[in-house]
Amino acid sequence: MQQIELTTNQTSLLATLISLYEEEQEPISSERIAREIQRSPGTIRNQMQSLTSLELIEGIQGAGGGYRPKSQSYDTLDVQKIEDPDYTLIKQRNSEIHKIVSEINLSSVGNPEVCRVKVHILGSMSDINIGEEITIGPTPVSNFVVSGLVDGKCENQNIIMIESTSMSVHKHNRDR
Repeated sequence: MQQIELTTNQTSLLATLISLYEEEQEPISSERIAREIQRSPGTIRNQMQSLTSLELIEGIQGAGGGYRPKSQSYDTLDVQKIEDPDYTLIKQRNSEIHKIVSEINLSSVGNPEVCRVKVHILGSMSDINIGEEITIGPTPVSNFVVSGLVDGKCENQNIIMIESTSMSVHKHNRDR
């Protein structure tokens, strides 16, 4: 299969669509995408036409319509499609949200006092704020929990960076 070269805007738009679609599992409206990346719905619709012509997405007509990514879009961005995703609890301030955390990478694990954590989240990150304390977990399989300060956020790749203050593995089932 030939690799498709996308512009920065197309890549950002496609990554946002994939992320929102994985979270919501239904077609995503141009208005929803526009709110997420702070552009006008008309601009989004225009850009979606080019992604449709590249056969990376499909437009769904009707009341529940919108856009959904095709399998080629996952390949183009080298993103793994998650079947039946599990949600992970994220606590920030006095709120709790459930997000799909697809990856957690640790740096400097040998020295937890300077460990930075890179967390890849599927779906909207608008409710996660830089400078706030956050706790992520327990994760679905390993019951891993990480807490710290959000010190960076990359909207295009749906990544948050955390300066870790603690890490642990819960021994009990998270449903208790």
